[in-house]
Order: sequence, then structure tokens, then C-alpha cells
Amino acid sequence: MALYSKVLCRLLACVVAATAVTDSTVYADDMKTIDIGMISSRSGVYQAFGIPAEDGVRLAVSEINRTGFEVGGQHYKLNLIIRDDRSTEVGATTIATEYVRDQNIKFIFGGIGRLAPLIVQITGPEKAIFATASGAAASQFSGKPAGRYLISTLPPIESRARIVAEAMRYYFPNAKSVQRLGPQTADNQAIFPLLPEPLRAKGFSNIPDPIYYQPDTTDFSGILTNLKQSRPDVIFLGQLDPARASAIIKQNDDIQATGGWFAWGLDCNANATAGTKTPYVGFPTVGAMVDTPQTPQAREFVEKMKKMTGTLPPYLYAATYDYDFVFTLVEAMKKSNTVTDTDRIIGALRGLTYNGLVGQITFDAENRAQYGLDACKITSAGVSEVRHFNMSRN
Repeated sequence: MALYSKVLCRLLACVVAATAVTDSTVYADDMKTIDIGMISSRSGVYQAFGIPAEDGVRLAVSEINRTGFEVGGQHYKLNLIIRDDRSTEVGATTIATEYVRDQNIKFIFGGIGRLAPLIVQITGPEKAIFATASGAAASQFSGKPAGRYLISTLPPIESRARIVAEAMRYYFPNAKSVQRLGPQTADNQAIFPLLPEPLRAKGFSNIPDPIYYQPDTTDFSGILTNLKQSRPDVIFLGQLDPARASAIIKQNDDIQATGGWFAWGLDCNANATAGTKTPYVGFPTVGAMVDTPQTPQAREFVEKMKKMTGTLPPYLYAATYDYDFVFTLVEAMKKSNTVTDTDRIIGALRGLTYNGLVGQITFDAENRAQYGLDACKITSAGVSEVRHFNMSRN
């Protein structure tokens, strides 16, 4: 009897094992793929932000593909296709055209700065969903037909201007004058005109006209010397190029043109290396401060990125502008019960609430994400404070 029981148990174990393998094999064979095209700026002027942006998408796709997801009873995984636009207009438009017209890819990520509006002109008419962190694209195509399929992974720039004013007042409570300074880029031309109203509402009384310089400027001594005559309490610096941001901050240590920096789109760690002697507040244009992680979610994200890449880029926060939005795209597919009808997927996205790395994410009627931001202050002694500013309070 004992021998019979042992034999029976072994037979049952074999049956169970065989069934498990069979189910797993059927599941794998039955899983279909959805192409995701990434227009990455791994090289060129945008590479400091392009590399982490690509890594954010890669990490999200790898996490989703561990189990896949189900839409309408069918199991899916994502197939990520990545190409480098070299931070050039020709590269971005060529890749976008090949993705949507030659390969029929309906979901695109990437497009930094001035490149994104060019991509929208290609993806929009093809009804391909394009998710980008470019504020310039959102401003240019808001309310237009091509913008229907554009997902802005950054909150509206008007909302960010208000949250900037709140953060600036918090970190510089006694400041009265603010000088806007930066290269003449699409991003600065979008944010600079929107700042005076919320700044005045927060008690800043002296806000002169913005000062623009050429994007390739490396010697800022002339600009800073002229500014020293008025010596603004705070300079709002719209400089996304890390090397040039460090250069202007270092040069100010000798000239002392301002008593404080408030840098849009630059984190604390990168500018701590500049050795600035002037109080400095850095923040991503919006979102989580993963370069100086303060929450369990941010710390976990950093560890996962480190494990995947082996090292961490200096502007890791750029990864957060894409990471959460691969997940929100998948959630919109589930909610709309389709992976092909981009009209229904976009419609589902607008009613979606998702708790991600950057906090609670919602979308407005123009597919613009809504969430808060972290900011950090550094002095010569290092990082002194990191604080979250909630978009909902503005």
C-alpha cells in the first residue's frame, strides 16, 4: 500500500508538472507583442537628458514584460525599438517617419526640446500616440488636430510657472527681485513670459525683462558684470545644458551678480559639483527628485536603474518623465479594451488616475499630465533641503 501511494504521488506530481509546463508554454506562445518606438537622443547636445529618458522607458518595459498584461482576453508584452536621433532635427524626423509610415508603429516615446514639435507633425496625421516631455510641443499643438494624439508627460507650463513661484518664495523668503536668464530656446520662450504674474502674486515686486543669450555661449562674464549693477536677489536660470549651467554659476562666484540661483531643469547633485558659493535651488522641470531620493519609491527606482544600467547618469530625473507613462499607456489600453484604436486609448487616458513614481498622475482634456515636483537647495556645505511641491495646491 505504501509503495502504491508513493508511485501514485510521483505520477500525480508528473501530471501537475507537465500541466504547469504546458500552461506556461501556451501562455508564452499565445502572448502577442505591441511595438513601442523610442526616438532617443543618446548622443548630441541633448544626450545628458536623452540617455536617462531612454533608460526610463527601458526599465518600464522590462517591468511590464515580466508578466505581460491582458486586454480583451489576449495577453500582450511590449517590444521596444530604440533609435538615436543624435539630437538633430533630421534624425528625429527621419526616425519618426520610418516608425509610423514604414513600420506602422502606433506608440512613440522621446523627442526632446525643439525636436518634439517636428515629430508631432509626423505622428499626428497617422493617429500615432506620441508621449513626450517637451513643453514646446504641448504649447504649439494644444487644441490642434495633430495634438489629439500627443501626450504631454509634463504638466501644463502655466501650472509649472505657478509652482515655480511658490517654491521660489519658500526658498528665498525675503527676495524681491527676480531676473530671468537663459538661452533663447523654445522652452524658455514658453516659461519666461508666464512667470511675472505668479511671482508678483507671491510678493516679488521687481521682475525686469528677461535676458537671453546665444545657446553656444561659454563666457558669461559680460552678462554677469552688467547684472551686478542691479544685483537681483534671485536669478531664474533656464539653462538645460549642464556644462553651461555650471560655467555661469562658477563665474558668478567671482563676480557676485546675484544672491541666489533658481535653476529650472537642473538637479542638485550636478550643480553641487560646480562648487558654487551662492545659495542655489535646483529642481527638475517637474516630478520626482531621484538624484537626491527622499521617498521609498524614489530610492527603489534608483536601485532598479542602477541594477539595470550598472551606473547612474547625472540627470537621472529625466528618466521619470517617461517611466511612469509607459505604465499609464498600458493602463489606458486595458481601460479602453483595445491595443490598436488610438482614439479610444487616448479617450481612456483622460479619465485615468495612476499612482506612480512622481505621485498621483491624472490627465486633462488635452492629454497633459498633472502631478507635482520636488525641489532642493544647496549651499557650499551641500544639499540642505529637499521638498515636494504639490501641483494641486496651485
